[in-house]
Amino acid sequence: MPWSQLYENSKTSFANGVFFQLSARLAHSTGNTNYSDWFSKIFDWSSSSGIIDADWNLYEPTNQRNCSDILTGQASSYVAVYIGGVANMYNITKGSAQTKWKAALEGLLNQTINIFFPGSIITQFAEYVQDRSRELDNEGLIARNLVNTIKLAPYTTQAIMPNLVATAIAAVKNCTLAAEQTRLLELLGLAASRVD
Repeated sequence: MPWSQLYENSKTSFANGVFFQLSARLAHSTGNTNYSDWFSKIFDWSSSSGIIDADWNLYEPTNQRNCSDILTGQASSYVAVYIGGVANMYNITKGSAQTKWKAALEGLLNQTINIFFPGSIITQFAEYVQDRSRELDNEGLIARNLVNTIKLAPYTTQAIMPNLVATAIAAVKNCTLAAEQTRLLELLGLAASRVD
């Protein structure tokens, strides 16, 4: 899926990831296999084009004409939408299909934790974050998708929660403004009502 006028010659992992996650969520809520078919198509294209590599890194963007120009920078917002989509597919499938999505979920989740949670604290990379509010949005997007992943694939709780809790504690210690602390904690999705 091409990305607006800014990247008119590109296909981006974020645009595809949002479409991918929407397809998975609709498949989850409706049971309609047309949505899960689209999900699989986007996921398979992302893997075959190199947007998702063999080590579960997720890159951005590619040249639309030949899909061969991969930038190796990564952003948590891109992987967030993929993890959220894969978690939905894991939740609605059984047997070998569920095994496929579990492997994808574990691969993306483990690599995301390795890259974006050094020392268990969420970290953004400067080349993809232009200002603090965008950084908070990216952190909130990954946290929200990780919390939803816990709901859809409860076995991931042990891998995810220590990182979200450590991030929340660090945020409270490092934020100087009460409003910023509150906003970050809301974005992290650690409200008691979020995790059953």
